[in-house]
Amino acid sequence: MATSKTRDQIVAAQNKIAGLNDELKFIQSINEKKNKSTLFSKEIEMVSYSSDGDDGTKMLAVPGSIRIFIGNANSSLLKKLRKAAAANDAKQHAAVMEEVSSVMTSRKLTDRKSAQKMILGADSLYSFRCGSKTILDGAILPYNDEISYLDIPYCGTPFPKKFPPIPPIILDEYCGTVPRPRPRFDALVVIHEPQLSAAEIGALKQIPSDMREMLLGGSTVAIGTSVWYVSAVALVAVAVMTATAGCASPGILRDLHINEKVIDKLGPMRTATELIAMREKAMVGKF
Repeated sequence: MATSKTRDQIVAAQNKIAGLNDELKFIQSINEKKNKSTLFSKEIEMVSYSSDGDDGTKMLAVPGSIRIFIGNANSSLLKKLRKAAAANDAKQHAAVMEEVSSVMTSRKLTDRKSAQKMILGADSLYSFRCGSKTILDGAILPYNDEISYLDIPYCGTPFPKKFPPIPPIILDEYCGTVPRPRPRFDALVVIHEPQLSAAEIGALKQIPSDMREMLLGGSTVAIGTSVWYVSAVALVAVAVMTATAGCASPGILRDLHINEKVIDKLGPMRTATELIAMREKAMVGKF
């Protein structure tokens, strides 16, 4: 005869299975939506950025990260960001990021079911990819917001004079609910190179040039978001963090290094993975 504890475990398992089935159905619906859509793809402009400041909220990107700004094609903020990225002016950077943060932190939070309805009802979905890596899949700009951004941990490049240090990041836009679909979104990639030790550079140089996307982490970090990306990927929950919530200071991010003896044991690929993991923890305030 089943005990109360056993019954609770059975119910919990059934609820988990039901949740997974719902996710699978949702993903299937998203894939069907994408298959019926017109696909527009474009390479996103990349800019190199650096700052020795101590306030990450005023930076276009924190050290050891790649920040992808996504906005409507006619976004005035995206134009301001491009202009700011071309200028070596910390005050200009801080001013435009204050505007971006104001948009992001004013958003409503939502639950997962509501987020899924928003995705399925959206005119356009977008995805980011870099080489063989999918960064984000099936995302939207909710509430017709003007702009948002995604932060991705980045281990750094052993070839500082070569730009861009990674393969092009591609914006794929799926448009399918209007008679004459046309691209709605535009994007900008800002790369903030971290400081690497000689040992780290030596290890990363051994990663084949056709595998440079390995220098880039996944989309698990979304420190600048508040319900802006609601991904169709099953295990990515609704992002509800406000701008730079819990983020470590830029100083901590600059000083993250792996001991040379540890690097010798790890080898090139695992060194890259570990650097990314360290930066990811710091970016969400867990380091």
